[in-house]
Amino acid sequence: MLLRLLSFFSVAAVVGALFVVFAWPVALLVLSGMNAVGCIGFAIVRQLKIAGFAGVTSILIMATLFFTDWGLSSLHPVVRVAWPYLIAACAAELTTVLFYLLSPLPSPLSPLP
Repeated sequence: MLLRLLSFFSVAAVVGALFVVFAWPVALLVLSGMNAVGCIGFAIVRQLKIAGFAGVTSILIMATLFFTDWGLSSLHPVVRVAWPYLIAACAAELTTVLFYLLSPLPSPLSPLP
């Protein structure tokens, strides 16, 4: 459990660092890509529930970026974030992390199921 808690804090540090280093649209794009890679990785090790949530999170983040009104056609551009998609993406990301933390650890000696 300590290893999972350490991995949770490292994931939180990486996500936090993304938003510190990049502007928020780029950070969301990178986070969506990381979730897509995580979806593939969890599917390979047959953690299908976690893979599904990671895939849904990736799609919701991309929907947030796609449906955000960037205000480019107005005289004074104002960005209007697509909050319903962003809130759903945050909930899905939290669910993905919680499912990972609460799933049983596979034995290192057992083959993949």
